[in-house]
Amino acid sequence: MSHVQDNTHASPAVGRLLTDYLETKSRHDVEATMEFFSRDKLVYSDATLGWVTSWESLHGIFAQFMPNWGDGVAYATAVLGNDRSAVVVMRDSPELFGAEILVLAAVDIDDDGKITRWVDYWDGRHFGLTLLSQLGGTPAESFPDSFGEENIPSAAAPEMRAFVEQFTDRLGRSDIVGASTMFAVDAVLEDMTTHTSVRGRAAIERYLERAIAQLPYGAGVGVRRVLGSANAGGFEWVNPGSAAKRGMSGISLDPDGNVIQMRSVWNGAMVDDQRLTTLTLAALEPRDN
Repeated sequence: MSHVQDNTHASPAVGRLLTDYLETKSRHDVEATMEFFSRDKLVYSDATLGWVTSWESLHGIFAQFMPNWGDGVAYATAVLGNDRSAVVVMRDSPELFGAEILVLAAVDIDDDGKITRWVDYWDGRHFGLTLLSQLGGTPAESFPDSFGEENIPSAAAPEMRAFVEQFTDRLGRSDIVGASTMFAVDAVLEDMTTHTSVRGRAAIERYLERAIAQLPYGAGVGVRRVLGSANAGGFEWVNPGSAAKRGMSGISLDPDGNVIQMRSVWNGAMVDDQRLTTLTLAALEPRDN
């Protein structure tokens, strides 16, 4: 596969594990793919569709659909974390599900190197609303409240948990100045749903001033789960007051503990065109800046 995977912020073991898993999945080998998962503990979820499955259910899904994937592949462009928990930045090619899916995945791994929890977060707008409706997501009234996190203790590094707690507290209270100081001077803030990227701490602060009330990971945000090592990983988040009530952010920290890159994704299918337009325009610097 002609892609570049950035493992700069991943431990060697987790980089190998997730590379091997996705390469095996891309060969459409059902049994070999399932060997990467814990048979007894696995909870595999899709946070956009509201699907929560066990090892047996996932095996059945792969057995049904993998033979029809043709030349389809899934691959990572970056892995953030350590041997016990990580965030995977990845892509499913259109052959797998009918259209491209850009994913942030939350991954927990046990002492035996088996995946115990996997949650995919992606944007239904990018996928296409017609195709999304054909997948048959879970209705809002039946949408799961959790994705198995209550059964698997978090293995995130204490430093990452402390950082996320402070960072989301500031975002949740709309403390823009406080949140902005946690970015490095040359940081990058990327929103995969609005297809925007803001570079530099000063520009990020101005962006948050314009956007934080509309961002689902801004005002009112809370944490579902933290993942990763002391300097790379991320967090699954929830926001009951937002139309897009859940999503995920992957973060990389510099040696001083400041964000050098933050990627976020959430389901844009849950918000109207005006909200998306407002957030996209917020990434533009005003003429009198």
